[in-house]
Amino acid sequence: MKKCEAVFLLQRRYHLGSATVDATTVQCARCWRPRLLASSSGDARLLASSSGDARLLASSSGDARLLASSSGDARLLASSSGDACLLASSSGDARLLASSSGDARLLASSSGDARLLASSSGDARLLASSSGDARLLASSSGDARLLASSSGDARLLASSSGDARLLASSSGALACWRLRC
Repeated sequence: MKKCEAVFLLQRRYHLGSATVDATTVQCARCWRPRLLASSSGDARLLASSSGDARLLASSSGDARLLASSSGDARLLASSSGDACLLASSSGDARLLASSSGDARLLASSSGDARLLASSSGDARLLASSSGDARLLASSSGDARLLASSSGDARLLASSSGDARLLASSSGALACWRLRC
């Protein structure tokens, strides 16, 4: 393969979980493949492999973040400490955040409708049901807080002691801050 001579400088934006990284791509004018860009500090970012399918951001400290596998379907964020966050499975439908401590947070099921946050301690917080209308926050102690009913109009806060706080009725006209059953 001939040495790339003419290049374009392109700005590309990558989304790393909740963070956004803006990277400058040195792209060959002949083969259109992104090349390796190294800053004066020696911090290198590999934007594409020779096949053009794998994208890796690596800092000078050796902290590596793999954005896409060779098949382009799996996205993995891995720090130098071995803490891995899997953003998408090979099918692209399941999203899982898992830390090196084994604390797993499932953000979306394969159907994309159920969202569950679960820590390693077994504390589970269900954010949305499969229908997408009910939102429930429940701690491991059994303390449940219902934020919205299936109709989306009623909001109820209930503690484990049975003390219920109704914030809004279905009509939105009634508000009761404290109610003991």
